[in-house]
Amino acid sequence: MMNLATIRYKSYVHYIGRGPQTNTEVKHFDNTERVVNLSRQHPARIEEVDLSEVKQMKDLQILNLARNQIQQIDLNPISQAKNLKTLILGYNQLNALDLRPLSGHPSLEVIVLQRNLLSRGLDLSPLAKIPKLKCLDLRYANLREVDFTPLKQCKSLKLLQLAQNHVSGFHTNNLPESLQILSVWNMSLTDLDMKPLSKMKDLTHINAKSNKLSKLDLNPLKSLTKLRAINFSKNMIASVDLAGLASSVGMEKIYFSDNELTTLDLSPLAALTQLRILWAGRNKLREIDLKPLKKIPTLENLSLLENHLSQIDLSPLSNSSLEYLSLNKNALRSIDLEPLASCSNLRRVLLKENRIDEVDVTPLLQCSNLDLIAVDASTRLVIDDSTFSGKWPKGLERKKDRIKKP
Repeated sequence: MMNLATIRYKSYVHYIGRGPQTNTEVKHFDNTERVVNLSRQHPARIEEVDLSEVKQMKDLQILNLARNQIQQIDLNPISQAKNLKTLILGYNQLNALDLRPLSGHPSLEVIVLQRNLLSRGLDLSPLAKIPKLKCLDLRYANLREVDFTPLKQCKSLKLLQLAQNHVSGFHTNNLPESLQILSVWNMSLTDLDMKPLSKMKDLTHINAKSNKLSKLDLNPLKSLTKLRAINFSKNMIASVDLAGLASSVGMEKIYFSDNELTTLDLSPLAALTQLRILWAGRNKLREIDLKPLKKIPTLENLSLLENHLSQIDLSPLSNSSLEYLSLNKNALRSIDLEPLASCSNLRRVLLKENRIDEVDVTPLLQCSNLDLIAVDASTRLVIDDSTFSGKWPKGLERKKDRIKKP
């Protein structure tokens, strides 16, 4: 009996199954199986597999052939496996794949083709006639020339993973309005039109990091109230208006690190009372007003490292859920940590590679969870614990030999 794998589709696809398997060419399946897992064969990986008997497997729901060395495969038998919901062919050596046998399949929901060698191209038109298709994973598939137009007809598609494919001719107007998660990172995109996304009312995640975007218009996103996370890090964006995010009241994560931003107005974020992560490090910010964050008690992680900040007022962060604050590699000459005394969850404060001569860490005595305060070796640490009777947090205890008292 073959090893079984379990798969679940939530917002991403997960697949497991690493047990040993001696067969390198499988030609017989038990037709009572709901799940067939031939993933990551050991000691030998499958190079060829005959799926002819899949036609007899009326109960088959998951077929996992990932992490082998399959170079070609005939999918025709799958057209007879009417209850198949998940097909996983990721991490193989497929250089061509005919998807026509999947056209019209009544039950197929998940197709995973990531990590293959499909540089010859891939005809997606058969997918337009798969009524229940929810997830399509094409990450790292070496795609170059692909017509994405057929995806517009995939009315049930929720998750689209296209990352790490340097394709030409990608346009968001070819995407279905049913999308919830769009992943197009590291695709050498120079433009990403947000207007078609305005019709995707259930969209929750946009990941477009590591592209070549220099301009970004977020205004079309004003109607998207379900957005939870956006990632535009590692682009070349010089300016961005965050007003388009003002209605995304459920937003939890915003990433704009590694861009060319010289200013960043956080005012539109004041209504995002569920925001947990805000990263704007490795930009060219000379100043930033954190006042809009005062209304966001959920903020846990704020990174402004590697900018040109010469001063910063941390008052708006008081009484927040802040756990991590990174101000490394700026131009700060002084900093008042008093507002952080009320951040009971605070764990890390990073202030290295600034121009700070002295820091009063007395306020951090109130942060019992603090495990790291990072400063330059030349920065003096001072503390007044004369009215403090508790135990020093670990982060201060570790620096005790450097901390000076009045």
